[in-house]
Amino acid sequence: MNQAIPISILNISGQQSSVSINEDSNTINDSEVIEEVLKYIGKAGYRKIKDILLFILPGLINQNVLNPNDLTIHLRLLGDGRNVGKKVKHVIITCVILNDIMNIQKSNYYHTIILYSGIEKYEILQEVMIPMINELNDLVINGLKDSTGKIWKIKPYFSSDWKFLSIILGFNTSNANYFCPWCLCTKKDIGNKNKVYTIEKNMNQLDPAFFNHHSSEKPPPGHIKPLLLKIIPLDYYIADKLHIMLRIWDRLWLLVLQELKVQNRFNDSIRAVIITEMCRISVTFQFWQEQETQSWAHTSLMGGDKEAVLKSFDFRVIFNKKRALLINPKQWLDLFLTPSQGEPNTITFKMGLYRPRDKTMKDGGKGAERKSAIFEILHYENRSLYFTQKDTADKYPKPQRIHIKNTN
Repeated sequence: MNQAIPISILNISGQQSSVSINEDSNTINDSEVIEEVLKYIGKAGYRKIKDILLFILPGLINQNVLNPNDLTIHLRLLGDGRNVGKKVKHVIITCVILNDIMNIQKSNYYHTIILYSGIEKYEILQEVMIPMINELNDLVINGLKDSTGKIWKIKPYFSSDWKFLSIILGFNTSNANYFCPWCLCTKKDIGNKNKVYTIEKNMNQLDPAFFNHHSSEKPPPGHIKPLLLKIIPLDYYIADKLHIMLRIWDRLWLLVLQELKVQNRFNDSIRAVIITEMCRISVTFQFWQEQETQSWAHTSLMGGDKEAVLKSFDFRVIFNKKRALLINPKQWLDLFLTPSQGEPNTITFKMGLYRPRDKTMKDGGKGAERKSAIFEILHYENRSLYFTQKDTADKYPKPQRIHIKNTN
């Protein structure tokens, strides 16, 4: 597999480890582990899109996912950053075949292209994505030639949360006054239901030359750096619905707390009621008062806990029955989780909304193997991809989540 899909090492200049190797001597005291960690500081793992596509292409044709008479591959690129441990952050860029409709929501069909230890930052991504950008440009312009000599047309899309999307598009910040990737609306237009929003920008306005201070033409407001994936049309950039749902939850929950504050009911008693209700639905939640500002903060919940609150939190414990029924998060969640029905682009197709899944993409590898977590993950993906495509039982068990309940 390492010959079919080689794993390359990319250098990230100026990228340093976010934690000293000797900082926690009780945890890292093996010279081999230290040597391996130091070896991969400031480096990224990279697998070519072309290698991945050529390996999975025969299987997709045999499964009738791809049609040899319609040589178009719809390729979705995704990017995100995640905390994977104390002071350790990883950034990942993956791809998935949109033609494979039945498997779009399954993590095994998302293929890692780039993985590095670090943060989501324009300058880092600009450097580490160079090989991928060049390769993608070549695939879009010249197509993908398979083993039979056929040339497949590659149609790329990009999807991520709003922060990563704004970085790729060269925005100032994701919460800037001009924040929209597609139109020229500002923060003042938020909530304006009378305005018709259309795609006002185009790729010609985002020409890299316009970002030169001496250029007479300037890019649209909000864009301060050249976008990184110029080969993808602007209307093929899409904000991920799951991340939007999580941000909507944050806003809805803040509105709940704000309403209690406006009613002058946000006291110790109501906070205790909220904590008790959270405990009832098995969500760990606490309030605490910041010493400097004396303002009240609360636990930041992960996706699974947010879903539990939407499904099961009984708002009648903090509001009267009439007000609680108006909030009705369960009804809103049911609407959000409505699945699509039928085959897309057909008359009978009924468009649904996103169905979230809690995914643990990969673990960090086994310490005993003395491998960098980045390359352990990529080697695992190569093995997993082999067994998936060869229709062979996977002898490498998938990561499992184990819940331990205290019955005392």
